[in-house]
Amino acid sequence: MNKKLIVAGSIIIVLSLIVAVVAICLGGINFKEFFRGNYKIETYTATGSVDEIEIEYKNATITVEETENDKASVEYFIRDEENGVSVNENNGVLSVVENDYQLTSIINASWFSEPRVTLFIPNSATPNVNIYTNNGEVKINSVTLNDVVIRMQNGSINFEDVSANSINATTVNGGVDVDTVTVSDDCIIKTTNNTFKCNHLIAQDKIEFETTNGRIEISDIKSNQLSLSTTNGAINAEKLQISNAWADTTNGSISLQIRGNRTDYSTTEIKNDDEIYKHADNITSNKSIWCNTTNGNINIKFS
Repeated sequence: MNKKLIVAGSIIIVLSLIVAVVAICLGGINFKEFFRGNYKIETYTATGSVDEIEIEYKNATITVEETENDKASVEYFIRDEENGVSVNENNGVLSVVENDYQLTSIINASWFSEPRVTLFIPNSATPNVNIYTNNGEVKINSVTLNDVVIRMQNGSINFEDVSANSINATTVNGGVDVDTVTVSDDCIIKTTNNTFKCNHLIAQDKIEFETTNGRIEISDIKSNQLSLSTTNGAINAEKLQISNAWADTTNGSISLQIRGNRTDYSTTEIKNDDEIYKHADNITSNKSIWCNTTNGNINIKFS
């Protein structure tokens, strides 16, 4: 009898929720606005030239893009009026830091809306950019920067049409997508538990890509050194113009397509920790390729 009452009660609750949702939709109520709380949007424009910019926000998508204005600016939101956001400009450094906040809504607004912070960089400037965030996304598009540092959790990283001196980016549980990027020094990007994608990247010195439990798929890469590492995922790399390459995975295959002649490279292939294949005969340069996997195949092609 008790079980029947529980089932009947559950059905009534579900039906009541469905009726409530339908009524809200027919009444024209916006769910995002209903749950999001009263976000206040602010814009700050730098008073002078800026050499370094730091953004620190929680639960937000952060976008960096170019502007035709001659001053850097940032558009940001305030979700907690009492604690607010600290904006400081001093000695060429602009910082925008969200202070600890208390949710003013019974439901986290980021479930329904996408709070955004947008950083606008003058096309005549190349500042350092440091971004710290979580539970959001970082998008850097069509801009020229100096050194870029990103530290985040539970969010994806996207670079598109970007030039920089160096890139050092780390995320956790987020995808990485890199498209048409040029770096004068090193490009180091790491993530976990997600796929890594890259197309058309030039880095003068070193490229280092790392993930776990995800695939690495890259194409049209040019650099002196290339390091690719994952676990429980395949590595597929095409159109590589590199001097030295290192690829390591477990439970996945490795496929590399090198632009060059086989006689230019010494190659080492390691499978299951004990099957070692070396090709170093008649090598005409000091270029090298090293691949290691377990439970997968290794395929290296030259063209």
